[in-house]
Amino acid sequence: MANPILHFMGLTKRNGEMPKVIFADTRGMIHFNCPSCGYVSVKPVGQIFNMPRTQHISCVCGNTYEVEIERRKSFRKKTHLEGFYARATPAGSFEQMTIVDISLGGCHLITSKKHSMGEGDRVKLVFELDNAKRTKIERDAIVCNVDGQSIRCKFVATATGLDPDLGFYLRVQ
Repeated sequence: MANPILHFMGLTKRNGEMPKVIFADTRGMIHFNCPSCGYVSVKPVGQIFNMPRTQHISCVCGNTYEVEIERRKSFRKKTHLEGFYARATPAGSFEQMTIVDISLGGCHLITSKKHSMGEGDRVKLVFELDNAKRTKIERDAIVCNVDGQSIRCKFVATATGLDPDLGFYLRVQ
């Protein structure tokens, strides 16, 4: 049986290699760089917006490679952070979860068992980063999407609007 966390993280290999994740630059352009010959083709993000996230690119040299296009505004880091979540209103008890990816704006988590969360629910998240300091993060979030044990949520804005620990964690690759 396939590991559900790896499945939700999108970690599938083709020809033994993971697709390279690419982002749009500040001008809204995507740079496709052939790993074989180094040729770079540039396309506006608008041309690929309605296309599947994973693309097979054919280079002028004849090489074909796979890329995953990330359309989000902020960098999203793949993780495996164990922690706990609880419904904030009405208050619920804490249950185990694993955060499989995280950004400054939100996260994608997998619950350890079935839950009753729905879109719009407010949740409390408590987890430790896997950095040297094992920084403890406590964030409130709004559930945006639920698919079985998979929950995607948006962090609730804080008074300062910044989380320096999370920002530094995401900056370090």
